[in-house]
Amino acid sequence: MLRPQDVVARYNSETLKRDIVQSVASTITTSKATAGASGTRLAELEVPQHFVGKSLRDLDVRRRYGVSVLMIRHADGSVTAASDADLVFVEGDVMIALGRGADVALLSESDEQS
Repeated sequence: MLRPQDVVARYNSETLKRDIVQSVASTITTSKATAGASGTRLAELEVPQHFVGKSLRDLDVRRRYGVSVLMIRHADGSVTAASDADLVFVEGDVMIALGRGADVALLSESDEQS
C-alpha cells in the first residue's frame, strides 16, 4: 500500500539529491580533480569511448574500478545525479567520480573494450 508520507519522503529524497548535485556541480567548474581526505579524489573525467551506449549497471564501475560516479555532466551542460544505475552514457558526457587517487587514475586511463 502506498502511503502519502512515503511519497513525500521519496520526493524529498530526490529533491535533496538534485540540490546536492547542482551545488557540487557548480563548485567543480575550473578544476578537473580535487584531492580529499585519506587519499580520495574527486575528479571530472571524460567518459571513455567504450562506455558510450552502456549503463552504469552494465559497466559496474564501482566494483570494477573502486570508483563511485556521483553525477554526469552532459554535452548540453545539464547535470544528472548518477543515482540511476540504468543511466546510459552518450558521446560528450563527463563523469564526476569519487575514489582513491589510484583508482580514479585507473578509470581515467581505461581504454579496454568491455
